[in-house]
Order: sequence, then structure tokens, then C-alpha cells
Amino acid sequence: MADIENINDLSTEFTIDIANLSEEGQEQVHEAIEAVAAGGEEVDAEAVTDAIEAAQEADVHREAAVELQHEQAERAEAGDYEGAHEAAVEAEYHIQAVADLGGEDNTMDQWHEAQALGEADWHQDIADENAVTAESYLESGDADTAAIYSEAAVAETDVAASYADMGDHGGTYAPISSDTDTSAVE
Repeated sequence: MADIENINDLSTEFTIDIANLSEEGQEQVHEAIEAVAAGGEEVDAEAVTDAIEAAQEADVHREAAVELQHEQAERAEAGDYEGAHEAAVEAEYHIQAVADLGGEDNTMDQWHEAQALGEADWHQDIADENAVTAESYLESGDADTAAIYSEAAVAETDVAASYADMGDHGGTYAPISSDTDTSAVE
């Protein structure tokens, strides 16, 4: 089994490459090197190079995931649950890639956020349909039925916002009303 001092000595050859990694990437390299040593294999330049290359690729995916999670939060805050869901699903792909490359695995957290945002989008679609139906009934002179659909639209909008809160990735979500103005029906 390789001793830990040999690992540290060998890693100094790659100090610049390791220093250019994110903190998570640096930790990933050190964990990979320690895992090789713990497995009884020799920690050679190839093992370190493989660990660095995997961490570099993981850093690219980490950066993409962070950008997408930011987009996810912005879109959800704006009430664009469909766009937020799409960004969340794409971020999940990048987070899984990080895990596959030996980095941290936060895939399930992102999966839950994507699922919640998918539900938010679905409920917002229902709210929008109910608002359109309410307008149609109001235009035809049936105010009572229009009021029922208007109330349903408001309720579905609240459900959508609640799901968006569950899909929150660092953003602050406020209930988003339907794009369709139902105030004339209420």
C-alpha cells in the first residue's frame, strides 16, 4: 500500500493543475488519490492525471449546473414554471455527470426540484385553462359559471406556486397569478 507522504509528494508535481480546480474538484482529486492508495494500488502519475482530468470535467459540469440552477430560480420567480422545469432537468443532467466523474452526488435533490417544478408547470397550465374558460363563460353572459372557473384558476395558481416553492433552488418564490386577467370575473 502506498504511504500518504508518497501521495502528497506525487501530488506536488501537479500543484498547478490541482490549484486551478474548484474546491470541490480539489477535494475530488485528493479523495481519488487516497482511494487508489487505500485499494493497495500504486499512486503514480497516471492515477493522478486521471483524477485531475475527471475533476476538471466535473468542474465544467458543476459550473453548468450552477448556471442552470440560477436560471431555474429566476424563471420560477418570474412564474415561468415550464422554463424553470427545463433548466432544472438540464441541471440534473450536469449534477449526475459530476457524480459519475467521482464528485459529490446531489442528483436526488435536483431531481426533486425538477419534479416539483414540473408539477408547478402542470398546475399553472390548468389555472390558465380555467381562466380562459371563465372569460368565455363571462362573455356568453354566464357569470355564475365564470365565477366557478375563476375561483378554480386562482386555486390552481396557488397550487402551482406551492409546488414552485418546493422546487426552490435558492430563489424566493411568491405566488404568481395567471397571465390571464380574471379580475372582471371575481
